[in-house]
Formats: sequence, C-alpha cells, structure tokens
Amino acid sequence: MELRRLRYFITVAQQQSFTKAAEKLFTAQPSLSQQIKDLEQEVGVVLFDRSSRKVKLTDEGQAFQIYAEKALENAKLAVAAARQVAQQKNNQIHIGFLNVAEIKVM
Repeated sequence: MELRRLRYFITVAQQQSFTKAAEKLFTAQPSLSQQIKDLEQEVGVVLFDRSSRKVKLTDEGQAFQIYAEKALENAKLAVAAARQVAQQKNNQIHIGFLNVAEIKVM
C-alpha cells in the first residue's frame, strides 16, 4: 500500500470533494480518482459514497481513515527518527588515545 494513496484518501475525506482535494494536492482530478479507485480495489471495500454532490466516507471508509491517519503519522515519525540518528552520528566526535607507558632506566 502506497503512502501517497493514503495521503490522497485522507485529503479527499477532509475536503469532501475530489476536485478540491486534487487542487490541494496539486494533481489532476482524474488521476486522483483513479488512485482512490485503486486503493478501494486494494482494500476490497468502497471507501467513499459518491452518490451526492459531496463525497462522503462510507462506514468502511471511516474505519479505514483512523488507521490511515495513524499510518501516515507513523511514517513521518519513522523518517524523523532516522534523520535524528543520522544527525547525531554526524555530530559525534571520536577521540582516541593510546595508553602507552614508557619507562627509561639509566
């Protein structure tokens, strides 16, 4: 499952319109509609009721939205965690020394 499709799904759900969601996502409306259809096919349920002027989530869509939002948030946290580790590695200073004792007897 692509994160892009989850982002598209959530935006359509929030905007209650494919046209408004497409504008917000800077993508073509037919492309957005196809991505949502592909997502619905992948999930195996209809996520949106398209019968009225506004697009509304089905009961299945409402359940899916909860976890889709969590998945996107977790993806953002995963990226942030990886970047933080990388930054900490770049900021570390490695100091090495040899413990050598030399005694000269004359």
